[in-house]
Amino acid sequence: MTHLVTKNRRFWFTGRLLVLCAATLLSCIGCSLISTVNTAPEPTVKMSSDSPDGKYRCVVKEQLPPKGLNSPHIYTFTIRDSSTDRDLKGEQYQHNTDSVTLTELKFDWAGNELEVSSTDPVRHFLTARVNDDEQQWIPVRN
Repeated sequence: MTHLVTKNRRFWFTGRLLVLCAATLLSCIGCSLISTVNTAPEPTVKMSSDSPDGKYRCVVKEQLPPKGLNSPHIYTFTIRDSSTDRDLKGEQYQHNTDSVTLTELKFDWAGNELEVSSTDPVRHFLTARVNDDEQQWIPVRN
């Protein structure tokens, strides 16, 4: 009888140990999957343009897609005060190009207005206005 009780305890202990090992393995697999789940890199400054009077700077940040994905490519446009390097009041503009990267932009400043165009093909797609140190972005519908 003692042999049977010892055998049952050993079986019970082995079974619990197997369950614990399986749970640990599944937990590790789950953690590794979660840690590789589509985290996008930090946005980086892609390009910038200063107004002719040097008062303002348009900054374009690029947010690349998460690792392993081809889209979306998101570009954030903002106008900053050149002397403080702080964004002006008002909303930034986000431009989602899906899977297309913006390689080069043309910035045309006229007073407190900025026109942003792509270069290939040439297409004006965004206008910014600065009024009382507040930025306003207007997408151009073609």
